[in-house]
Amino acid sequence: MRKTFLAAGALLCLSLSVSAQVKLTFNPDKGATYLYTSESNSEVKQNIMGQDFDMKQSMRMSMEMKIADKTATAISEEITFKSMKLEIESPMFSLGYDSENPNKSYGEYDGIIKSILGAMPGKKFTAKLGTDGSVTSVDGMQAIVEEMTKAVAGDQMGEMLVPQLAGNFSDEAMKAQLEQNSKIYPAKSVKAGDTWTNKLNGNASGGVDYTIDITYTLKSTDAKQSVIEWKGTMSSNTQLSITMNGTTTLDTKTGVPVQIDYTLVTKGTVSAEGMDVEMSNTAKNKITYVKL
Repeated sequence: MRKTFLAAGALLCLSLSVSAQVKLTFNPDKGATYLYTSESNSEVKQNIMGQDFDMKQSMRMSMEMKIADKTATAISEEITFKSMKLEIESPMFSLGYDSENPNKSYGEYDGIIKSILGAMPGKKFTAKLGTDGSVTSVDGMQAIVEEMTKAVAGDQMGEMLVPQLAGNFSDEAMKAQLEQNSKIYPAKSVKAGDTWTNKLNGNASGGVDYTIDITYTLKSTDAKQSVIEWKGTMSSNTQLSITMNGTTTLDTKTGVPVQIDYTLVTKGTVSAEGMDVEMSNTAKNKITYVKL
């Protein structure tokens, strides 16, 4: 009897241990559609020739993501830009654009910014992802950048701004942006308190190549949601030090993020028109996925 009792107890402990494990993967339902909304607010502090030059920037972008196809190892998404809002305030100028309020006045560059960003709502591109959240390809962003370029042809300021924006909206840049949010899943089953690591590589405008090393910790999990805390450092071919930390809440069943909150801090020196400029930037970001 005593042996039976001990055996039953051991099996119960094993069962509890197994039930505490969760396998997290990117597993959305085929045909499902999500409204992805990204909001970023940053404060940039710069010192140019002994004078402080501070700038505030806010950006809000929403996209509709449809799970167009799905196999055991790959997911295809059709993505449509729905809205775009950008506001920049500095001691020398203000500019902005809001696709939901296109006639709002920000300053003398309204027409140029509207021509560039106004080309995005309604435009589509595609992305292919693995069940580990890796983004294997993005296609269609280059055509959108080319349309931006045509919209400001012959305008000196516009032709200067488009290459800077193009670096953030190219196929490769969008691939890196999506992957930073999605490639977060552990290779094996985990329980609360477990940690794992990941490495992301990419490039940004201006020929910047970077690597992000991230450590994740599963803080909690249940049948509905799993909460992951993470922190990372970015190394690049620049004189900038970049750190980030955040929290991602996932739908446990589908692995689709519900909300991502993170802060990115950049410090160091950048070169501008032959001068070295000391700068720091603190950006607070929030991303939500709402199933439609």
